[in-house]
Amino acid sequence: MAGRMEWRLALAALLVAAGAGAARAQTRSDGGGLHPGAEWMADSSLEPTGGLSGESRGDPGSFLFPPEGLAEDCAAVCAGDSACAAWRYEPAAVSENEKAACALFGYRVEFDHVARDPVEGWVSGLKPDAVRLIRPWPDEAEEPGEDVWEEAETTPLRLAAPPGYEDRPVVWSAEPLEKQAFEAMAMPYPALGDFETALEPGLWRVWGEGAGFALAGEIRVTEEEGARFVVPLDPAPFDFSTPVFFCDGPETCAFEDALTGLAFSLPPGWSAGPAWFYETAGGARASLPTVEFYASEEGGESLVSLNLRQAGQGGRCLDLAAGRLCLHDLSAPGGAEGFDLLAETVKPGEPWLGPQE
Repeated sequence: MAGRMEWRLALAALLVAAGAGAARAQTRSDGGGLHPGAEWMADSSLEPTGGLSGESRGDPGSFLFPPEGLAEDCAAVCAGDSACAAWRYEPAAVSENEKAACALFGYRVEFDHVARDPVEGWVSGLKPDAVRLIRPWPDEAEEPGEDVWEEAETTPLRLAAPPGYEDRPVVWSAEPLEKQAFEAMAMPYPALGDFETALEPGLWRVWGEGAGFALAGEIRVTEEEGARFVVPLDPAPFDFSTPVFFCDGPETCAFEDALTGLAFSLPPGWSAGPAWFYETAGGARASLPTVEFYASEEGGESLVSLNLRQAGQGGRCLDLAAGRLCLHDLSAPGGAEGFDLLAETVKPGEPWLGPQE
């Protein structure tokens, strides 16, 4: 449960969002040291390890990146966002949908850097005050073209949800349980259907996170390609009471949940739990997601909720396009202001299924 929760917090930091705050992170989540990178890291892609450390400056704002966009455009978007610590440009030539992509990351995310083929056109960058690499980046004194890290041999494979969950978006992550070179695999976007990836041969612990359900299991990866692993439901109860969205800066923070498409804004100091779809014992799913909102970062008893079945007694409720929004305690400090902000900003949406690699 602890491993899954840590990964859920990492996912929240990777979702498209906006906010502001302060960060002074120089220590890895496992206690080791972090390293600086460079503002322009050619032929390299920054890959989140799943680790989080330090304080946050909020999360980068949402934006539309043109399908023909350049690495310079991606760098400019990050430079103009005070919450953005790092960026990664994926060229159209290597994208499955033949469209360039730009990913922005906040100041809590820890990265490894992966060497890419120079003909592909990958570029990444870290701001000078973002000390976020788990391994040193080569300095300018090294010979040009020298490989920083030779990638280990990996095996293409597919991860799949169990029967009854094939049509639901899942965000996958994996952690090696043996002495593989890679620390972890974590994807910042949900995928629908079989997820194609590549892992080193060895034993892996695999997690899948959906809107209100979780998958977990161990898989043995061999050198034979084409294996398909169906990952079962996690037997541990899904925890809806632990926040995964945090507004820890001085300004209002806007979020968009990639698993459900729900968008909302939080006041400074507020947090929100995961978005999920209520499901009856007979298997009928709600059409709109449920979320609980807290006037602190610790969670506990929610002050405001969206589409909570038990809500609506003794408080204030509004029926919106995203569903029924309710304030449970009219006398709570800041409750009315937070409720009004949510009422103005909460919007339903479609989940982004992202590219499947």
